[in-house]
Amino acid sequence: MRRGMILMVALLGFGLPVGAGPAFADTGLATTEDSSPSARTGVEPPAAPPVGGGMGASQSPAAGAIQAGSLTRELLRADPGLAALLEDVRARNPELAAAREMANVAAERPAQAGALPDPMLMGTGYVMRPQTRTGPSEAMLSLSQTIPWFGKRGLKADAARLAADANARDVTAMEIDIAARARRLYYELSFLDAEAGIVSEDKTTLEHYEELARARYSSGVGLEQAVVKVQAEITRAEARLLDIRARRASVLTELNRLRDRAEDAELAIGPVPRLPELRLDADSLRVWARSERPEVLAADAQIDRTRSLEHLAGKAYYPDVTLGLGYTVVGERDDPAGRATPPADNGDDVLAITAGINLPIWRGRLASGVEEARHQTSVALARKRAVVAQIDRNVSDLASRLPLIWDRVRLFETVLTIQTEQSLESAESAYMANTASALDLLDAERVRLEARVATERARTDYAIAWSDLTGALGEGPSPAESSRGEDR
Repeated sequence: MRRGMILMVALLGFGLPVGAGPAFADTGLATTEDSSPSARTGVEPPAAPPVGGGMGASQSPAAGAIQAGSLTRELLRADPGLAALLEDVRARNPELAAAREMANVAAERPAQAGALPDPMLMGTGYVMRPQTRTGPSEAMLSLSQTIPWFGKRGLKADAARLAADANARDVTAMEIDIAARARRLYYELSFLDAEAGIVSEDKTTLEHYEELARARYSSGVGLEQAVVKVQAEITRAEARLLDIRARRASVLTELNRLRDRAEDAELAIGPVPRLPELRLDADSLRVWARSERPEVLAADAQIDRTRSLEHLAGKAYYPDVTLGLGYTVVGERDDPAGRATPPADNGDDVLAITAGINLPIWRGRLASGVEEARHQTSVALARKRAVVAQIDRNVSDLASRLPLIWDRVRLFETVLTIQTEQSLESAESAYMANTASALDLLDAERVRLEARVATERARTDYAIAWSDLTGALGEGPSPAESSRGEDR
């Protein structure tokens, strides 16, 4: 019985790890209250679980009523302190800062792309003045302006604007990804703190058992081996606490890097959140994610951009027009004939109007430009298909994973935890009655310890999966920053 319970803890505690891929949800979210393991086994849940409260106290968004930001709102409601961390990461992360500046750079390009080219002002002074009928040309000043063919400037501006839009969507995607990474690390810290608390409680219990074993040994009832065995378990608990501290320091360092703080800077960490059950419909999730993910919106913008460039390449077959004005300063004739009989317009300056076009005659080059633009459109379409396919794969993966994680949480909370508590109580009674050995008592305590840790691990895995779900929906670090909204 004891070995079977240890095996069950090992299988259930570590057989269903949470995947690292993003998760997705849609209007197919609802609570399912009758599918818990307690309903199947007939074991009633405790009034208060050994560590924290139950997972089903709050209600999840009802099916058909989910709105943008609702899942993030639920996370922040479960742990209000998380909002301050996410805002700190959003404001200080250097990768995000660089990405925002790159988006600002791209946002300045449409005005440049759609503007006319600079006019050309040119002056000419004649060292050896050419003689004309009305006098020598002394200097010339010309002003010209090139005007692209109809539609070229608009297409260039559209392409630059769409590129800027894609950059902005990429920034949103990065914000969502970094927020998900920060939440994952935050929840890992919550779990490590919970594990440390459980192991510390276990160490206190073992110290109590050591006192009992010493008393029994002193009275001649127990064996010295029992005392040594309990002391070894205490040492093992102390070593485990040191390992937890080392893991916590590593996770904290990574989280502080995300928020650009000192590696050992502390922050307030809440308990592992207790989130409600979600019932997922994979088809609805895929539709929702495709419409919400900023990566899809960025891919759409890139497709529109390449199509604008394709139209622009076709416009290269049409010439650009150059218009200009020329003003020539003419001096009076000073030759003998001119002085003797000066012309009526002697010394009059000359004003000229010029017009010209470039000649797009190298058709091979122009055709190659059109083909290049078409290939760019094909690349953009293929990249969007890849993005959508990745989203679909992640949706399907999480839609099947989340219910399994939830079942594991409920099984631990409502069945295994109770069983291990009852087993320990029975072992303690038997030990006090001298019908069980210290080894039996320690085995029961170890099983209870691992069951409590596995319960917190399952709750953490569920919180991480929920967090990934919010990012997969395109929700930002706060409910108001969902990608669906007025920015579309």
